[in-house]
Amino acid sequence: MLQDGQEFLTFLPRWDGATIFIIRTYLGAKPSIRAAEQIFHPDFETYHRRFAHPSNDVLHKIGKYTYGLPNQIQIPENHICPGCEQGKKTNKSFPSTKVRASKPFELIHSDLKSFPVESYHKYKYAIVFLDDFSSNAWTINLRTKDAALPATKRFIAMVKNQFNTNIVEWMSDAGGEYKSKTFLDMLGNEGIKVSQSIPYVHQQNGRAERLIRTLTEKAETMHFQACLPPSWWEFSLDHAVHVYNRTPMRRLEWRTPHEWFTGERPSIECLQVLGCGAYIFIPSEIRENKMAPKAELIIFLGMHSKGKGYIFMRGPNNIIFSAAHATFDESLFPRCSKRTLQNNTRLQEVAPPVAPCGGNGCHCPPPDMEDDDDTSHLFSRTSRKVVYDAQKELDQRLRDVDVTPSQRHGMRMPPPRTSASQDRPPTPENIQHRQMQLDQPPNEPGPSEPPRRKCQPAALPPPREKSTRKKTVPERYIEGNVYGRKHPVEVEKDILRQRDWKKVVGKESSRPHRQNIPGGVPVPDSIPYYSSDEEGGDDDELGDSEGETHESPSKEEEAVVSRLSREGGVSFLLFLVSKAVPVRKEKEPKEWTYKDMIGLPAGQLEEWRAACQQEIEILTK
Repeated sequence: MLQDGQEFLTFLPRWDGATIFIIRTYLGAKPSIRAAEQIFHPDFETYHRRFAHPSNDVLHKIGKYTYGLPNQIQIPENHICPGCEQGKKTNKSFPSTKVRASKPFELIHSDLKSFPVESYHKYKYAIVFLDDFSSNAWTINLRTKDAALPATKRFIAMVKNQFNTNIVEWMSDAGGEYKSKTFLDMLGNEGIKVSQSIPYVHQQNGRAERLIRTLTEKAETMHFQACLPPSWWEFSLDHAVHVYNRTPMRRLEWRTPHEWFTGERPSIECLQVLGCGAYIFIPSEIRENKMAPKAELIIFLGMHSKGKGYIFMRGPNNIIFSAAHATFDESLFPRCSKRTLQNNTRLQEVAPPVAPCGGNGCHCPPPDMEDDDDTSHLFSRTSRKVVYDAQKELDQRLRDVDVTPSQRHGMRMPPPRTSASQDRPPTPENIQHRQMQLDQPPNEPGPSEPPRRKCQPAALPPPREKSTRKKTVPERYIEGNVYGRKHPVEVEKDILRQRDWKKVVGKESSRPHRQNIPGGVPVPDSIPYYSSDEEGGDDDELGDSEGETHESPSKEEEAVVSRLSREGGVSFLLFLVSKAVPVRKEKEPKEWTYKDMIGLPAGQLEEWRAACQQEIEILTK
């Protein structure tokens, strides 16, 4: 190879007759990375693949915030990468069209909806029809998909007979029920233009799809609210269509599809909550008897499609019932387990006025309870007693320091604190303040009180003073009274005190310490006790122990028994219970079997056999 008339490269065959030529070179220096870059220079495609197929904006920023990226890379505007197309491809959005039909039935959208559960009337599908001009909707329930053809024929006949017009264009998806030759021939014979969406592109039939979603959402919300069974979806769907046609829409200038379609404003006076309870009149022809109720609570399921009335579900056999009049209870859902009224938020109601603080009706917490969470410290009977006792103690201490009653009247005890405040230990400041209040002379002003809340708890009324009248003991309680000259009330109080009870009872008995009788009733130590051995032995010998002699009790025990009989009360009852004789249970005779008789001694066995033989002879005579 020559360059400027000089030999530049010489290609030599590897052997004679070879067709492959090589260049013999000599290594003059060690190869470098820079030399490799001169031989292979990476371009945009290479770096696009190295960085895992980022966007062009990312490649623009890589050279600014990283090192090693050459500045000569040129990013093309229109670049198609097979990897990006296969791995990052997304479907494009379908903008809604603004073209609308100019008159009713100029364009009809249709689609088929399937349900996973068979309905009450064994339906599995529902075909919908939507008028593009007025957004008015119709539905027909189907048992199979092939029933879409007769349902469409019925809809076309309805348009001709009731509205005296023809359908111009038909829009549906590419489902099998709409692509059959019979279906297309039927539409062609009617002169209807057929438009279908591309397979698997449901967005092109978006108005019918959106209508199905709207009706399904309305039906399911009413269905779940009323706790209806899944098989009743056909009633929910039919009622949802009835409500949809009477709901204002933004596209229709907030008018209803029914008004836009017919020119008449619809009436919603008959609308009721789906699934609510209703009392209907039961005609005498289907009443059980003349004494049966004249009305019955059943479930409302929608409007009657062939007349002016309602349809209901009558239990317990789930029978469809039609009626023209009913009394509806729209807060009651008989199919729901909890029959409670729904909680409603009170709106546009003025809040009740706040009662002024500082009076007798103020229930604000005291200053030392500002941080307590539990403020339910309304005065119960126990809390009042605690306050009265504390107030009484405070009055006594104030008398000792010569405080006048007028000064003492304003020093009232605060209401009792709750458990949360009682657990809080007293601070040194509070203790010092209370001590200074007691030690302060009556004529000198006390130290300044700490700041208090504006709302102070109302002071309790002063406790009643104890009567000074002496109690007189009636004469009938003096004679024979072991407690002396005391009023019965005082005697009862003395008995309740342990020290007074010991004074009355005296010394303890010499018998063993406390014992228990059967049944868990304790026997006090002051009651004489006799064991069962001293009273006649075992239970089996109680019946024969009347003639036996027993050891007589001592004089000390007789005195205790005599005193208990005069006192009465619980101790005497326990003593009587401890001395009670248990009732003897008669043993039932044993039932002898032949196996038991064989085990008897030989003599008794022979006597038994002879007795049996005599009975047999008597019976056979």
